Amino acid sequence: MRASSDNEPHTIAEFCEWDTAGTLDLSPDFQRGAVWSPAARSYLLDTILRRLPMPKVFIRTQVDRVTRKSHREVVDGKQRLSAILDFVNGEYALTSKAPDWQGKRFADLAEDDQDAVLSYRISVDNLFNASNEDVLEIFSRINTYTVTLVPPEIRHAQYGGPLALSIKETSRIALPLWEALGTFTMRELIRMYQDSLVADMYVVLQEGVRNGGETALSSFYKTYDEGKHQLGREQVAALEGRCREVLTLMRDEFVPTLSRTRLSTSYQVAMLFAAIAHAKWGLLQGGIEGDLPQRSGRALSDLQSARRNLSLIAQALEQPAEELSGMLAGFAKASAGATTRMKSRQPRFCTFYAALLPAALE
Repeated sequence: MRASSDNEPHTIAEFCEWDTAGTLDLSPDFQRGAVWSPAARSYLLDTILRRLPMPKVFIRTQVDRVTRKSHREVVDGKQRLSAILDFVNGEYALTSKAPDWQGKRFADLAEDDQDAVLSYRISVDNLFNASNEDVLEIFSRINTYTVTLVPPEIRHAQYGGPLALSIKETSRIALPLWEALGTFTMRELIRMYQDSLVADMYVVLQEGVRNGGETALSSFYKTYDEGKHQLGREQVAALEGRCREVLTLMRDEFVPTLSRTRLSTSYQVAMLFAAIAHAKWGLLQGGIEGDLPQRSGRALSDLQSARRNLSLIAQALEQPAEELSGMLAGFAKASAGATTRMKSRQPRFCTFYAALLPAALE
């Protein structure tokens, strides 16, 4: 490869100038078509308005020695630049993914916000006078190393209704709890798996304990975040309030007991959450076979006893299976294998609920 390159930031105003002058090509032959949803576009603009960083773009710059003008082709970053330029040109209004500016087009923004957009600097890798062969090689390598989106990231981009926004915000507020428990690795947090756990909790509150997993969660979003079954703001607020109440109790009362044990995993936290929610308000039947554990006013009445019982469960998971009996043996068996299926969830939910009663587990 004989082309030279450098890295230089350029303002959005410069990109607008190139676009107006016709010296910016967003759609060379090797680029993909426009695929970003309105929600994804709005989230990018929210990033810009908040002055947060966005990934760099790659541009091939070719200089015409006769006209002494530069022509720029976007190698990687078309979706981002299209979203930005279309917004500045007034082609769409922001969605709830940019909550502080929802419903506004560029012309509707306050002057300070307009200036913030136009002065925002995008990091650009410029490839000077690169051949088609060079550019295609670079583009191929960029896409080879691009990480495929995982389900929580896809849902984050796809859904922007009250439910999706509530789940995201509740997950954000609960970050200290996830960190204290050690529930997620940093990589899992970056890829939004904590949003999946909170979504699972909303499912429990809305429908009772059901089969879990990413496919089930995506169906939940589709059912309640859009269409005729979309939950209204008051309904979402009620779910959010209950979810945060349980998470606060877990943070204040159970972190030392659960932290860094096998009870701090997301699939165990989800069922402990369900048990606490059932103790407080009662759950719908969901996918539970037979009768739900009978609610008792004694559940959560003795938090010291609950902590002792949770410790017993955590210790049981570290013991050989042949040394366990009764409810603890059933819990340990249900904690192996397909932990998001009802066959596993039901006995763990029932054991967690029993642990919240002021009596020792047997």
